[in-house]
Amino acid sequence: MLAISMDGIVRTAQMASYARAGYPVLSDQSGTVVRDYGVYNLLGDMLAAPATFLIRRDMTIAWQHIGKDVSDRPTPSDILTRIRQLQP
Repeated sequence: MLAISMDGIVRTAQMASYARAGYPVLSDQSGTVVRDYGVYNLLGDMLAAPATFLIRRDMTIAWQHIGKDVSDRPTPSDILTRIRQLQP
């Protein structure tokens, strides 16, 4: 599991520390990854829309949730349910 932020490295590290993230939080200040995943500027704010992707080992997207606004995010329970559904 990892998170990607469009903030710079310092701000990303501060946010990860504040959120007590127990996983890597990577900086994508150039927006390359968010553009590749099609979630850049969907809300007209020149930022990445909140998005969650579950990616299979073969690098295909198994499930995704792309937020309709900044607070539209799946709960941890929702994500865990999706992960369980994907397991053989």
